[in-house]
Amino acid sequence: MLIALPLTLALVDVAILLWGAGFQHHATIHEAGHLIEGMGVILIGWGVVLEERPGVSHLLGGLPTEDPDREAAIDALCHHCGLALLVLGLVAEILVQCVEVPDHIINTDRIERVVLTGGAVFLALGLATLARLSAGLAAFRAPIPLDPEGSLPEAGPR
Repeated sequence: MLIALPLTLALVDVAILLWGAGFQHHATIHEAGHLIEGMGVILIGWGVVLEERPGVSHLLGGLPTEDPDREAAIDALCHHCGLALLVLGLVAEILVQCVEVPDHIINTDRIERVVLTGGAVFLALGLATLARLSAGLAAFRAPIPLDPEGSLPEAGPR
């Protein structure tokens, strides 16, 4: 959520800058590119951390687990979503750089808005990936503890 909220706000700002009033000014194109680039860096960084969850956990002194299969499944989900965030953030940044490179190298004259909108689409896909990750992690619930005799605990009054 800490990444999804600023990403959502940035996407709204980018849409306003690229397609709202005043979009023909060079400064608005530059600001939209700066927002896309910054959020792309955040997606890349978070993607790397997620992709390497087991190593980061070990580095931070992760606790031993009683359910290694569950941890392996969480690691796999984090790895796949982390890799997706890494790629999506990189492509968004590549599109920004295509606009910033001089036109005699990559000519984006008069199509800057379209190219940057493509970068924003990749950020939106990153937002969807974050939602998928959150939903996937929410699906991993801790097992219901058994009492010492092996039966399920009784439900208390509501």
